[in-house]
Amino acid sequence: MSYVSCGAVGGVKVAARVDAKGGIACVYHLDPKRDTSEKAAEYAHFFHPLITGVSGSKAQIDQLAKRYGVLYRITELEDSAMDYAVDHSSFFYFLSPNGELLEKVPHTLNPDMLVAAIQRVTDNNKEPQ
Repeated sequence: MSYVSCGAVGGVKVAARVDAKGGIACVYHLDPKRDTSEKAAEYAHFFHPLITGVSGSKAQIDQLAKRYGVLYRITELEDSAMDYAVDHSSFFYFLSPNGELLEKVPHTLNPDMLVAAIQRVTDNNKEPQ
């Protein structure tokens, strides 16, 4: 979960839907006031053309955040052109095709945790030979 104006280093938060054929990577945006679907898609494509950017209404974002344990809040910024920031937890989420949470990996500078999670979810979702 992220937002276009996120100032965090490495601010992309990805939810990957994984099945036997591979996965779909999405960046879910937490700022419906500033992040339109078009802006969300443009932001996601900065990282890779196959990553999808998704936004929604506040109610939709709240429902998704509650389902996957995403913590976020709007923080007003005095004397700032941005007016506010969106403080948020930082995880990579791996989901089954039906939306079940398979793995939740903290966003870290050490890629080993993420690589291990990718191996686990892809190994567990291979079609039987």
